[in-house]
Amino acid sequence: MRVLQYLWFHFLTLATCWLPDLRPVLRFRGFLLRPAFKSCGSNFQIARQVTINFSSRLEIGSDVYIATGCWLHAWGGIVIEDEVQLGPYVVLVTSDHTRKNVSYRYGPSELGPIRLCQGSWLAAHATVTKNVTVGR
Repeated sequence: MRVLQYLWFHFLTLATCWLPDLRPVLRFRGFLLRPAFKSCGSNFQIARQVTINFSSRLEIGSDVYIATGCWLHAWGGIVIEDEVQLGPYVVLVTSDHTRKNVSYRYGPSELGPIRLCQGSWLAAHATVTKNVTVGR
């Protein structure tokens, strides 16, 4: 099931990338992508060129907007509550590198969730890492 959700997300983002980021298109794209996530509320809007890894571990509330170029790595789990906005090129990363034999290259990943609480807004180019909660 997770593989199908991941493939659905990538298929639809490729199929709709030529459409302009107008409000009706953002809503249409968000509506089509809803099955790709663990859960997704109403009025989800998503722009072009958004990358989401492990979409089956992403929970999205209602009235959420994700701007162009955002990169979400949801391996450790991401919860985006209602009325959250992500500005252009925001990065959400739920994993971190650890050391193995004094090298970060071969160390195992360490996971932790991210939660964006209701009504929060992340401005352009913000980065949020594992085990962080952004309040209202």
